Amino acid sequence: MKGIRRGPTVLLVCSMFFWSTWLSGRAMAANQAVDMKVVTADGRTRVALLLLQKPLFRLSCDGENQVALSLSETVSGVEFGKAIEEEKKSIVLEEDRPARSLKLKIPLKGPVREVECSWIPKEKVLLIDMAQARELEGAKPGKSGPASLSSLRFGTGEGYTRMAAALGKRPAWSMTSREDKTLLFELGSVSTALQRSGYGPMRILKSVSLSRQKGGIEIKAEPETPVERVRVFWLQEGARWVVDFFERAQDSAGPVFRFERKSDRAEVSVQPPRVTELRKEPESPITPEPIVERKEQSSGSVRMKIEKPSADSPKPKSTTEPGVSSDRPIFPEAPMIANLRPAEAFLYGRIREALEARDYDKGANLIDEFVAGFPDSTLVEDISFLGADCRFALLERGEKGLYPKVVGIYREVVSRYPKSEKTPQALVRMGRAHELGGNDHEAIGILSIAVNQYGAGEHVPAALVSRGRIYLKMNNPQRAIEDFKSVVDRFPASTVAQDARYGIAGYYHGVGMYDEAEAKLKDIADSDPAFYQEHPEFLFLRARNFFYKKEYDLAREQYFRALNLGRQPESGDLLISHIGDTFLHQTREKEAEVLYRMAMEYFPESEGAGIARLRIADRSPEVSAYEEVHQKNIDKPIGDLALLEMAGKFYKKGQYIPAVETLKKLLAKTGQSDVQREARQLFFRCAEKEIKGFYDTGSFDKVIQYFQTADPGLSGNIEPEITMMIGDSFFRGRQFADAVQIFSQITPRELNPASRGKFLLSFAKAHLSLGDEEKAKSLLESASGENLPAADAQRGVLLLAEMYRKKGELKRASELLQTLLGEKRLLSDREMAAVYQSLGEISNKQSRYEKARDALNRSIALAEKDRESKELLRSAYVEMGHSYHSEGRHKEAIKHYGQSLDLDYAPEMKGYWEVKYKLALSYLGAGESALASRLMNEILEEGDPALQQKVQMKLGFITLEKELKRLPLGKGE
Repeated sequence: MKGIRRGPTVLLVCSMFFWSTWLSGRAMAANQAVDMKVVTADGRTRVALLLLQKPLFRLSCDGENQVALSLSETVSGVEFGKAIEEEKKSIVLEEDRPARSLKLKIPLKGPVREVECSWIPKEKVLLIDMAQARELEGAKPGKSGPASLSSLRFGTGEGYTRMAAALGKRPAWSMTSREDKTLLFELGSVSTALQRSGYGPMRILKSVSLSRQKGGIEIKAEPETPVERVRVFWLQEGARWVVDFFERAQDSAGPVFRFERKSDRAEVSVQPPRVTELRKEPESPITPEPIVERKEQSSGSVRMKIEKPSADSPKPKSTTEPGVSSDRPIFPEAPMIANLRPAEAFLYGRIREALEARDYDKGANLIDEFVAGFPDSTLVEDISFLGADCRFALLERGEKGLYPKVVGIYREVVSRYPKSEKTPQALVRMGRAHELGGNDHEAIGILSIAVNQYGAGEHVPAALVSRGRIYLKMNNPQRAIEDFKSVVDRFPASTVAQDARYGIAGYYHGVGMYDEAEAKLKDIADSDPAFYQEHPEFLFLRARNFFYKKEYDLAREQYFRALNLGRQPESGDLLISHIGDTFLHQTREKEAEVLYRMAMEYFPESEGAGIARLRIADRSPEVSAYEEVHQKNIDKPIGDLALLEMAGKFYKKGQYIPAVETLKKLLAKTGQSDVQREARQLFFRCAEKEIKGFYDTGSFDKVIQYFQTADPGLSGNIEPEITMMIGDSFFRGRQFADAVQIFSQITPRELNPASRGKFLLSFAKAHLSLGDEEKAKSLLESASGENLPAADAQRGVLLLAEMYRKKGELKRASELLQTLLGEKRLLSDREMAAVYQSLGEISNKQSRYEKARDALNRSIALAEKDRESKELLRSAYVEMGHSYHSEGRHKEAIKHYGQSLDLDYAPEMKGYWEVKYKLALSYLGAGESALASRLMNEILEEGDPALQQKVQMKLGFITLEKELKRLPLGKGE
């Protein structure tokens, strides 16, 4: 008979295992596109999607005029469908029902210039803001052939970090969001010869990696915290594909995108701002801390009694840990034992005995024996769940190797008894087991089954609290806070409701909402005064929260309570140092020093003692104490912290060179600890100070030398203002290619208004020096929208007018110059002399000689005031000579040409021989052929080859004319 029964049983187990696996895949409820609004105006198209929760999505652009948005795990709602129907001419929807995904194709009228994607947590709105290329940008042909990535650089602005890829050609690209952990960018048909594959860490971004893929390249960005606003755009200047990662999204999508709340629509709850993952307390046993009794004295002394606690102090429990706890016995819930057989009852009694003694290993083995020996027992269902719970308790105690076995046993019993009243709680513990095993995604799936498929019972709040804690660890605080609030709102009397409130308080603390955190913590303390005994780290959290609120007396009280209770996230030496910090922040330095020295005396080799030494060292002008701590703790965190503090003291004293030398000891180490990250930032700040000091004193060569020595570490990690100084130093050093490369890393809006003009002018002039007039022109034409200082704006107009004049576009050049004359004068005498000189030259070419001479006389008068304007003065005299020569007034022409040559005009200078030739022609016109011949012979000997041919022809005419004059006149008939 047993053989007959086993087949169906195995089949049932297999089928239930398949069912549970399928449920796991379906655990995460699909998102829903609830509604949509579209606004098109001023060359921009804005699409707002109302969703149930933050989506997983892929945003792409074909490089031309179409943007596509794909939403994973998302279905279409009724109102969304209606909105799509209304916008069907502008948006195409592709719905993949089996895959539960939506794809929206959004064509624009012109090439895509910019796409900005924002998730608004408060409104649960995904906002896509797209801009078409400006007419000038769209008209420019792209570079032929595939794009090539020549550089990848990073910079920071106010509230964002910028990644700029030099490609030379507008690419097709896509951005994929992966559950707040990564942003994956793919650039199609792009090659690269870059050898560097990793960048960072930097502000906002933990790391960025670059890899070559078939058909393009892949850029993987890992943010420090969830990035909820990203802007991707094509920068025509420099041919760069740019991504801006913002620290936070805007608070609202705006009134135009305010959605009505329909009755059939899931309520969109208000979400707090995003936050980094809350610190998870260590689960390993904590060394018992000394008991300290505190008495404050007005004299500044602090008396404390320090005793050793008993060795069996219990370890702290997890802050929101539901379900079975490993420190108390597990009993079956009212089993029916009246009809047990003697052997069966005896073995069951041994199981209870083992569990009462908390010997879960023995209990689990006895349960295995029971199930194998009495498979038809009325207790087998309860006992099977109990066996899984025993091994789960051992896993909680730290036996991590049991993880696969625990989840396997739970999966088996849940599949065998899917309708058991114990199944929901077993799923909660199974999810917790996955969490303990480091498989957070699987844990989320199992806990979601417990909530969604078994939606009634005491297990639901426990599952929500566990899932909320995991969401926090996964850096998804929005979903975490939803779970915690759901417990508080729906299950206020639950045994884990306080844990949920505690999770909310921890969330508020983590995002810096300290008042809200204290309100929650106070509610917990008032409603459950013994809560801290089950959660001893509660005292530490409340102390830290008071500390950040600058309520140092209250913080100190909580620190003392935590120190006396023990079992804290931080050891006693650190707690004593924290207590000292509360005094220090109240400028009660004597009391603070008492605590610091106590930490050093009672815990001489501890981390807290090291911090205490550093605090005392902060009060000394010397750095020897830092060096001492470092030498005693080489390759330890406290030793690294000592170096960082020492470098910080050098920095505050303006001693940037020793600060940098100290920081190099930290930066040379492998790994990326918090101390090293801070060291990198301090290194960049030191570099900024050094560069600014060199720049302000005009030591541009030292700026270049410093940058070249420190780069590539500086690129992308220093302020745009400093980057501008580096580029300007290269420009002043006539290293124009390097100047262009540096300038290309920043945009005008990243700079202070006072610096924008210098940046644009130097950038444009560097392009001109390299012969790239189009880029210079593009820069100057776009300057009008950059809010430049008025004087710099006028200088930009002057430079642009000069470019138009040299290209022969005299009308446009004249119009620009006339605008300068119509505005309030902000330019120097020298610059105004250049304005009038250009107007004179233009009028000469237009044969308006009187007007030309009027402008040139003004130019000469202004140039004569400025010693540095000799070249400009020469040019004005030359143009004056041209004006008179063109009218045949050769004597006046001779005078002005001569004045030009008298201003140290040397043969090697540009235009010198042309002036000599014009002077010779004027002499010739004035009848001074001898002087003209002498000048022409001089040109034949030393002048430009192009002029020499003209001179030979002119001399030939002069000789012929002389010969003709010698011929006798014939007699008439």
